Amino acid sequence: FKVVDEMIRVLAPEGKIIISDFSEAGFALVEKVHAEEGEKHPRLGVPLFEVKKYLVDKGLGVEHDRTRFQETLIAYS
Repeated sequence: FKVVDEMIRVLAPEGKIIISDFSEAGFALVEKVHAEEGEKHPRLGVPLFEVKKYLVDKGLGVEHDRTRFQETLIAYS
């Protein structure tokens, strides 16, 4: 969570942190495209729900938005 800590550190008083990733449907679509090309799409890093918990534990407010293929966190102090 070093990157998230740095984002929190440089967050302006009225600023927001926006973090986005594929939803499960989005990952499935990307994996299907990669499979058709004979490749794999690895999932790296920390799941978004863990990032959300970390931000909340650090005292930030967090909004969580979803579309069919994407999830987005908007964090603010």
